[in-house]
Amino acid sequence: MHDEKYQHLTLAQAFPDYNDVVEEVISQKAFQLNMLWPECRQTTIKMLLEAASQAYVFGARRNSRYGHLLSGILIPEQGKHRLDLLHDCITDRDGLWACGFTCWTSLIVVVPNEPQVIEKILSTCYGPWILANWRGDHTRGAMKLAASATQSTQHVVFCLQGIEYMDVTAYPDVLIKYLHYVATHCILSKPDSWRYGPRT
Repeated sequence: MHDEKYQHLTLAQAFPDYNDVVEEVISQKAFQLNMLWPECRQTTIKMLLEAASQAYVFGARRNSRYGHLLSGILIPEQGKHRLDLLHDCITDRDGLWACGFTCWTSLIVVVPNEPQVIEKILSTCYGPWILANWRGDHTRGAMKLAASATQSTQHVVFCLQGIEYMDVTAYPDVLIKYLHYVATHCILSKPDSWRYGPRT
């Protein structure tokens, strides 16, 4: 989502009383963040994969245009694929990390709830935004895994369909804690320049 009037404001600056947002996040059990493409390949996405304890791909498409880039980084596991985090999944694999994923449907990244790590990842993003029925954008298996991983305070889960935005979900108290961090540290909207910058 993009709105010029919010380019330089955080949520807390734009709406000092954002209780309605808090209530909606509690209801939806998630909030959405935008990422700055293509820079986020080397910032947000790289930090996510480095911090992750697990990352799962749903709907892998090996026969797609960039399917060959999946070689060596996917481990089959009960109807899904685990991303092999011991390998570099980004370098020389740009085709995998497009605004909309080309070789899979959903990516679920499970990150241990370590505030310094999580906040560093969040600080590279823009938002928060609320997307009603956000689960409908992901496969049923992806949402089942995300729900399971957020039954305790131990993890924060990032759900992606591409690298332009991601849904963040966690145990309710943890989720609201990070919502407040985003509301006070992250600019709501991406700068205009992202639309016209180099695409590599």
